[in-house]
Amino acid sequence: MKFDRALKLMKDGKKVKLPSWSGYWCWDDENETIMMHCRPQDSDKGQGPILDIRETKRVEYTLQNILSDEWIIADETNCQ
Repeated sequence: MKFDRALKLMKDGKKVKLPSWSGYWCWDDENETIMMHCRPQDSDKGQGPILDIRETKRVEYTLQNILSDEWIIADETNCQ
């Protein structure tokens, strides 16, 4: 799916991801932002285990992900 649909699903309480990820993104109602639940090995790049999208240090990578049309719902079968 495209990101506009993924964003709507996040705002409805769903977690979303790209197929190649072990992490996922979800919406934080209180802070009105996307929280990126990163894989542990990204913590050495300053990308914490959970990161507010507004704090990303990998802007180009994050934007490329947003432009993807391969978003899926994250669940226990496709996400660690």
